[in-house]
Amino acid sequence: MTAPVLPRLIVTGLLLCLQAGAARAADPPAHGDHGSGVFWQVLADRLEWQDAGPGPAFHWDLHAWAGTDSNRVLLRAEGERLDGETEDNQVELLWQRPVTAFWDLVVGIRQDFAPVDNRSYFALGITGLAPQWVHLEATAWLGERGQSGVGVEASRQLLLTNRLILDASVEAVAWGRDDEVNGIGNGLSKMEAGIRVRYEIRREIAPYLGVEWSGKLGDTADLARESGSEVRDLRTVAGLRVWF
Repeated sequence: MTAPVLPRLIVTGLLLCLQAGAARAADPPAHGDHGSGVFWQVLADRLEWQDAGPGPAFHWDLHAWAGTDSNRVLLRAEGERLDGETEDNQVELLWQRPVTAFWDLVVGIRQDFAPVDNRSYFALGITGLAPQWVHLEATAWLGERGQSGVGVEASRQLLLTNRLILDASVEAVAWGRDDEVNGIGNGLSKMEAGIRVRYEIRREIAPYLGVEWSGKLGDTADLARESGSEVRDLRTVAGLRVWF
């Protein structure tokens, strides 16, 4: 799938989100229109340049949702281009529903478009607020050829001043079997940890600087070494966080 397809897929997903939210217009007030009963948000959590070892990298992490307090359609898109080549490109289209005061259930589909062969998965997970104000996302995937995986991401924000915010995050991904075509090995395959400090010009617009460590582990690291790819990397990052 060529790169221009991804923007079209994201736009299509956003339209589906808005249509799903509009279908429940009798529920709570709307974001931006308190009489329509539709909430929605588009968040570019990370649009960032990274000083990677093999060459410059661009990373994106996008979220968009629409619906009510009880039911939402959620779009998550994340990926990375490293030294001019797409290394990671995944999109999830999910239904989100609260199950407790602090936790939501998410269920839907995930589509991977890179690095070599496309992969499709069924996705099931939770997202919410753990103790100590830690935001947690945990998702399990079941896909083609019996492949299974799980990803966990935790983040914590600390208010340094009214406008200066420290954001610390850690992420781990594990897979149930080898996918050598896409450089994935069985077991714990990837870990990332980063610290970013952003300055909110307005709440909706915040440039940031930070540092991130990423590492491939186990069989995935072995496959990376065989292909001549980096296994560990410490990167400085600069980016922009925007929402509306």
